[in-house]
Amino acid sequence: MCSTTVLCVDPGVTTGYCLLRGLPEENNYSILDSGELRWDANAHNLKELIGKQPYYFDIMVIENFILYTQTAREVANNDKYLVTVRTIGALQALVPHEMIVFQTASRMAGCPDKELRKLGLWHKSRHVRSAAKHGVVYLRSQL
Repeated sequence: MCSTTVLCVDPGVTTGYCLLRGLPEENNYSILDSGELRWDANAHNLKELIGKQPYYFDIMVIENFILYTQTAREVANNDKYLVTVRTIGALQALVPHEMIVFQTASRMAGCPDKELRKLGLWHKSRHVRSAAKHGVVYLRSQL
């Protein structure tokens, strides 16, 4: 069995990330690094987050942005400059497409907060927790 290292990203005005190493067959996960990036400094920080080749992660999992009619007003009020979309675009420019997996926000339901606590992955930042949830769901889907 070989562990997989996933860079998990919850993009937005505040982008949460975590570098997650996991052995899903043993239900064993650990966060190697985590934090938040604010948009005002994102462009520079995203380059640092990604690092230089060879990449220190095997795959990057990003929460995809989908504009729904029912949430368009919320987006207009909270993300009028479409920072989420810009962050995703910047990541796509920095990382080879074959190393990127997109997940819908609804996939996080597969790893609720209670599960994060049980796995020892709880973080005070909801953005980091969202990123971690995407990573755990991805790793489990690879079994």
